[in-house]
This record gives sequence, C-alpha cells and structure tokens, in this order.
Amino acid sequence: MTESTGGETSTQPLQYRRLVAENYALVLAVLLVVGVVGLWMGYTAFLSPATVSEEQTVSTWSKTATFTHSAEVTRRNPVYAVGTTLRDRTAYFPLIAPSLGGEHRFDYTASDNASVDARTTVRLLTQSTDGDETYWQSSTLLGSNDATDLRPGDTLRTDYRFNLNESRRTIERIDETFGDSIGDPEVVVQATTRVTGTVNGRTVDRTFTSSLTLTPEGDAFVVDDPGRDRESFTQTRRVQRTQEYPMLWKLSTPVLLVVGFGGAGLLAWLRRLDQLSLSHEERTRMVRARYEEWISHADLPAELDYPESKTVELHSLMDLVDVAADSNNRVLYDATQGRYAILDDERCYVYDEASA
Repeated sequence: MTESTGGETSTQPLQYRRLVAENYALVLAVLLVVGVVGLWMGYTAFLSPATVSEEQTVSTWSKTATFTHSAEVTRRNPVYAVGTTLRDRTAYFPLIAPSLGGEHRFDYTASDNASVDARTTVRLLTQSTDGDETYWQSSTLLGSNDATDLRPGDTLRTDYRFNLNESRRTIERIDETFGDSIGDPEVVVQATTRVTGTVNGRTVDRTFTSSLTLTPEGDAFVVDDPGRDRESFTQTRRVQRTQEYPMLWKLSTPVLLVVGFGGAGLLAWLRRLDQLSLSHEERTRMVRARYEEWISHADLPAELDYPESKTVELHSLMDLVDVAADSNNRVLYDATQGRYAILDDERCYVYDEASA
C-alpha cells in the first residue's frame, strides 16, 4: 500500500536538527569535553610532555666455563694402542684407561674495562641421586687455582685428575654399607669459581658452578658434558627521558580542538539565531514523510461538497492516518492548499497544515 509522495526531499537532516535541539545541553557538553581532551593532548604533546623513568642498559658482560677431559689407554686391548689418549669422549672405559683428567677453563668478556680476582675449586662428588634429590654424597678435592687481575679474555685454567676405578669402588663400598640404596649413582666433577672485582665500573662478587657428570653403565662411564656454559649479565641504570607521543596523537590534537570548541561555538551561535528549532513547514514535512505510505497527492476542490455535519476536522495528520487505516482508505494531500482529506460516501475527514 506504499506510494511515493514524489518531490519530497530527505528529512534525515531535519531529524538530526530536531535531535540536537532536543538534546542541546548534552551535545554542547560532549563537544566541550572533546575540546578539553584536545587541549590536554596538545598541552602534553607540545608544551609540557611527560617524563618517563626507564631502565637503560649501560654495559654488559658474560662468563664462559668449559671442561676438557681425556684418559690415556694403559692396558692392552684389541681397539686402542697403549698410550693412546682418548679425548673428550662420550664414554670412558676404566678397565683400559682408568685415569681421567682435564681442565676447567673460566674466562669472561666485558663491554668496558674490567679487572677481577678469581679462584676455582674443583671437587669430585660421588653420590646417589634421582635428579631432584641427593640421597648420599662424598666429596674429594681434586684441585684449585686462582688468578689476580684477571682481564677480559684471559683464561683461568684449573687441572683435575682422578681414578675411575677408585670411584667405582667407592660406589660399591657405599652400596655394601647402605644396602640396596635408592637413587642412581653418579660421579660429578664440580668446579666452583668465585669472582670479585670491578667489571664495567661496577663492583662484582659472584660465584659460578659448573658440573661434568659421569654415570656408570656396565664397565663404562657415560659422560654428560655441559659444553660451553655461557651466562650473560646486563648492568643498568634508571634514567629519565621525555616521553615521545605517536604521530596520530599529535595529528588528532588540532582536529579535536576544532571539532570540540569550534563545534560548541557554532552550536551556541545557531541556537542564538534560532536555527536549530524546526519551522512549521519543516515539522509538517517530517510528519508527512513519516506517514507517506498512506498519502496520495491529489488536487482537492477549494470547497468540499459535504455538508458541515458530515465534515470532520482532525487535530493531527497522525489522527487522520489512523482513520484511513481503520476505514481502509487513502489520505489525499493537496500541496497547494496544504490540506489532507479522506473522502467516502458518508463523511469527509479533513486536516489542514495551517491549523497545526
């Protein structure tokens, strides 16, 4: 039952104006808030940027610890000649090469001047463990070495040597004494290095531990070599710097100022000129657009041929549309007269825009 009124322009701008007029105080407050936000953003970005505190890396240093290990073949066998040195192997065989020895090497690097005193102590730990818990342990000193005024790149070398057969016998004696003990037996060459001095202008007093683990399996000892044990450190200081604001922040500032304060000023000016309120014609056009599916354009006679008792004047177009819906009629609109009418056999229902 829809029929276009033709020639009617969109009433959406009128709806926006009415909405602004009815909510003037709220819209004005929102625009002022936008302007204040823009003012604050401009002040913080250009006039008085904030300062932030942050950790800044001023220097770095690192330490490195490695083990070398080897055993000389002393017993005739079908694989290795007597006197052969088995070096950095994954397993050693005490029956043909009982004495295992090597070096623990410690050195460090620094991004600035450094000088430290270092002392390394190497001990042999014979123990039973399940990885998280050590159930028994015996300790033997294998060697130690120290260095004064150790510079970056210098190496502190500490020798060690022990007999694998003796370690195996120690494990067996303890098992005989304790009975069927829990955990897995292992032999650990443990190197502890204490470093004191000055690195990159900062005082350093630290202790580092490295371990070379040998696990007995049958007549062999399997080696778990940690390889190159490297650890790095940073030395920082807290500094204050001016906060950098993103470009979007800076570009948004003038936009918010113009939209906020400019929009608020324009809104107040339009209200003072009474440009926000809708005129009578504009209100009528909005009402007509709202009910246009019930309205047909027509040329109505200046005088409707109905007696006065049969003519009913309604107070609003909405009332007239209700009558049209109830009686299944169309509302006829004469734009020249500004008159709406419903004509039927019994009565004439009329609404004049001028009476609104």
